[in-house]
Amino acid sequence: MKLTPIDSIIIPPNRQRKEFLPAEIEDLAESIRTRGLMHPPVVRNDGVTLVAGERRLRAIQSLYTLGAQFSCNGQLVPLGQLPVTLLSDLSDLELREAELEENTIRLDLTWQEKAAAIAELHSLRSERAGKTGQAQTITKTAQEIHGKAVEGYQVSRVHEAVLLREHLTNPAVQAAKTQKDAVKIVRKIKEAEHRQRLAEAFDLTTTKHTLTHGDAVELLPTLPTGQFDCILTDPPYGVGADTFGDMADCGHNYIDSWENALMCYAALAFEGFRVTKPDAHLYAFCDILKFPELVPIFEAAGWTVWPKPMIWSKGNGMLPQPDYGPRYTYEAILYATKGSKRVQKVANDVICISREANLLHGAQKPVDLYCDLLARSVLPGDEILDCFAGSGTIVEAADRMRCTATAIEKLKPNYDIMLTRVQATVDFGINITLEGKL
Repeated sequence: MKLTPIDSIIIPPNRQRKEFLPAEIEDLAESIRTRGLMHPPVVRNDGVTLVAGERRLRAIQSLYTLGAQFSCNGQLVPLGQLPVTLLSDLSDLELREAELEENTIRLDLTWQEKAAAIAELHSLRSERAGKTGQAQTITKTAQEIHGKAVEGYQVSRVHEAVLLREHLTNPAVQAAKTQKDAVKIVRKIKEAEHRQRLAEAFDLTTTKHTLTHGDAVELLPTLPTGQFDCILTDPPYGVGADTFGDMADCGHNYIDSWENALMCYAALAFEGFRVTKPDAHLYAFCDILKFPELVPIFEAAGWTVWPKPMIWSKGNGMLPQPDYGPRYTYEAILYATKGSKRVQKVANDVICISREANLLHGAQKPVDLYCDLLARSVLPGDEILDCFAGSGTIVEAADRMRCTATAIEKLKPNYDIMLTRVQATVDFGINITLEGKL
């Protein structure tokens, strides 16, 4: 048994734990007095710098204040002395546990380092508990780390660390500013993996709608001439949405350069004119500043473009410069006609429908918005094309309108979202094609 004067122990200032409940220290002190000290505090090889066991240290100090003594390994400990274990005397497992215990309560670690330490400490404690037929709960690990009764958020932090452990090498997770941000990223990763599994197991039955995973610019020329009554679609705007970062509520996982957007709009204008029936309508979401540049492209393809864009007022949106300007709360829609197709009803050019609260896709539009637009142009049984389908809003809207949808989406994660959304529909089945898969 190694002893060192208790007054000589140095507690490093970077240890996070600052609060110890007096009642818990008293209970531990009574346990040490009556049963003896099972595991001496761990110190560095200098014999005085504390690594692990500050609660035990404080309990022993309270015993000495009362003049009480205790035993360690069957030996009575002299007053004023503290049994210690040097790091060099620990087994590999004990050494790792001691290092982890220290790392879980240090202030100068990154959130990544601390999360890794907490997760591994919980794993080691679980392994040890399992050997004795016990269970190591997240709450027990949190109590050990904080040395006191823990609040819900403290237990959640341990749970988050355990969740993050297997993803800490992911570059996106590593780049997160905080553990909370990293958890959001991991949850999205897990949701995407779950959707992918569901998509792979999807029953490829031939029914009403057609979903295609592929590039619309490449696939539009392969579609039959004169098939569709209406096009409703949401191409990339060309405003750099993929670089918005924290300004956006949900990430945009597509290339949003103006060069790419222009290519998409040109294909939509010319091939869209070909694949629609002699009398047809088109609705294409766009950036209002780009609207004047898009009008001549669609008119050159043969469309008659309504002179002013329609407006979707969504009630909430991106806040690009909080200190200098307002929040973006509306988006523009280019509306065009082919032939002499009449509207099914007269409606306002400003549509006030709140955006969806929980976005699965950065540019996701509400089903109610799509239904509002379609109700102006289609009848039950009509065929609708969405060649930039994103997460599949068009399919849910087509179901409600009793129409047939053809949806094309380039990005596999978005396509998987579309499949899982479609699985929830009850009115129609799905016809899934995989040509043009990237």
